Amino acid sequence: MRRFIIILMTMLVCSVALFAAEQSDLRIHEFMKQVAGNVAADSAGVESLSARLYMRERVDVARKNWLLNIIPSMTHFDRDENEYVAELFYYVNCMYNSLPEIRRVASHSTFERSSGEMDKVLFFMTPQIFGEKLFDSKHLSPLYPSNLDYYNYSVDSLQASKGLLYVGFESRFDNIQLFNKGWFAVRLDDMLPAILFVQGWDEECEFSVECRLGENGLERYVVKGVDLHIDYAFALNRLAVDVAANFDYLSLQERRPLSNLDRGYNLTLSKDRLSGVRFDSAKEFADRHRHWPLSQADSLLYIKKGINLHGERKLEPLIREGDVKNMLWALGDKAISSHSLAWGSSDLVIPPVLNPSCLSYSTSRGLAYKLSFRFRKQLSRERRFGMRPMIGYNFKKHEFYWGLEGFLEVNPLKRSALVFDIGRGSSLYSCIMLDEIEKAAVDTMNISSRPFVYYRDFHIKGNWQFEIANGLELQMGTNYYRRTMSGSALGLEVNGVLLKKNYNQLAPHLRLTWHPGMYYYIDNGRKVNLGSRMPRFVLDVEQGMSRVLGSNGIYTRVELDMQYMHSLPSNASLYMRLGTGGYFYTKDLYFVNYAFLKNNDLPLDKDDELSGAFQLLDSEWYNSANKYVRASFTYEAPFLFMQKMVPSVSFIKSEALYSNILFISSLRPYIECGYGVDTPYVNAGLFISFENYTYHALGFKAVFSLFRN
Repeated sequence: MRRFIIILMTMLVCSVALFAAEQSDLRIHEFMKQVAGNVAADSAGVESLSARLYMRERVDVARKNWLLNIIPSMTHFDRDENEYVAELFYYVNCMYNSLPEIRRVASHSTFERSSGEMDKVLFFMTPQIFGEKLFDSKHLSPLYPSNLDYYNYSVDSLQASKGLLYVGFESRFDNIQLFNKGWFAVRLDDMLPAILFVQGWDEECEFSVECRLGENGLERYVVKGVDLHIDYAFALNRLAVDVAANFDYLSLQERRPLSNLDRGYNLTLSKDRLSGVRFDSAKEFADRHRHWPLSQADSLLYIKKGINLHGERKLEPLIREGDVKNMLWALGDKAISSHSLAWGSSDLVIPPVLNPSCLSYSTSRGLAYKLSFRFRKQLSRERRFGMRPMIGYNFKKHEFYWGLEGFLEVNPLKRSALVFDIGRGSSLYSCIMLDEIEKAAVDTMNISSRPFVYYRDFHIKGNWQFEIANGLELQMGTNYYRRTMSGSALGLEVNGVLLKKNYNQLAPHLRLTWHPGMYYYIDNGRKVNLGSRMPRFVLDVEQGMSRVLGSNGIYTRVELDMQYMHSLPSNASLYMRLGTGGYFYTKDLYFVNYAFLKNNDLPLDKDDELSGAFQLLDSEWYNSANKYVRASFTYEAPFLFMQKMVPSVSFIKSEALYSNILFISSLRPYIECGYGVDTPYVNAGLFISFENYTYHALGFKAVFSLFRN
């Protein structure tokens, strides 16, 4: 009996404890729903802001080697120095919880070859923290409603004197997109956060950051001060970065519901672009805007480098004469580091030549190398001129590609510009080969192994583009092509046609792009589009001409392409792409060269090369039919399968499901499905394809993203 009573009492105590814990968890959950609801609504928050940012940075290098300067997000470190201090001054613009625009105004530091500016540090300088994603949109906020299921919360203490409630949190998954742990303080008067402290990791570093919001007026909705600590550990390199930053707000505009905005899609009134602000020298900024006096240790570092406290430097040669080691260090640094060269109103960005992010591999196309440069020159306050040289090489086909894209702005307010594109692209088939391809038995899809004659493409495209109405752009001009035979089929007769070595083609061109619901602002006489939540439609038409400047062939190429990205909660998204096109009213000999259905042999504007593309289809099939219909769907989410099945795989940023279908020629249809993962180091996907509803191939695609700019 006594034993029974003890067991009964134990069960009763455990039940009460479990019930109390459940009730406590329920109260915390309800409390977090209230706080997160206020954060998401933010009805009295800030619509737009402009600020002056002062940032002091201290860097201590514990261990380094020549690989340290390969990381594009870092600054350039000196060979013989391990301690650095830098002061950096910025102007910041931000609106609608978007990524802030940060422009460096002045700086001075003990770095000999740079200002000490690090991209990764700037990612944490976010004046607004009420969004779903924080810090360069790479981490899911513990304060947002859609992310509450990814964190466990606990109330630590109540400080009635300051009116703050402190809440701790830990991530439920060990994942790169979640903060490991942290805490935040909630103001009891408005149930909004006043302080946020988080710890996490991102690629080659671990970080902790504390963001303090203001105390009065609209500053209660924006970050006032930031304390940041980063520990880097990469390839036997070890260094620590400590940053203290302060925002001085020049303008804060109260948010109004979008339904009350009387300006439609024009957000100019909400964007203070700081036009006309004079950029003072580093000395003047240090005198006027230094928020804290330099410590004795920081002052000694300046003096050691021959720099006074106002940023004036005694210059010394980077490479001492006769020092072979220093020379080799400098040459190696230039090959593996990105460089920005600025002179006057011009700037040139040179990416690392020896960089893994230039490489990609797929089972169908082999190893490929892609590299691009960027040049821009400010011609006047409104007008700019820019160029983008690009090169690419396919090791499987031993083919070299190059291109040069450029623009010259004519009327930036109307988005009017002259655009040009010169380059050498992929291999093409002439129309007389299409009948041969269709007649051939499609028992294997390795079309490249068949003895079809193809030509290399060289093009010169010149077009004038302008915006007819908001979101509606027209581009028209003329394209010139020169196709050169690849191989030794000169003089071969196919279907009664004697093949020639070279063919020329002159074709007027028109492209109409409609992106409804486009948000924009006006900046110094320039219309800047911010994006839209609606699909984008593109109509592309090209008319081939014959006997004009030696041109051969008459045809009308028409293509229609639609792309749409729908954002979902917790950093998930649904991407859709639909398209169709073909050649009509054809006469004589012409070459099939689609604008939206092709393999990208040169660098893309976006990093992701897996969505909306066929990975296991030989590139020769793209230009082997007179007409095509295609559809692509991609669903991407941070926690799809892998993180739940294998919790230790914490470096996956997101997972994706791919589905593509294509109708061309004898492939009716070609279907491709895949699963992919996005990590800080490589984006990879595994794909399976079906040809005419029968199994075709299994393969994968990998795009290296390590050290991507």
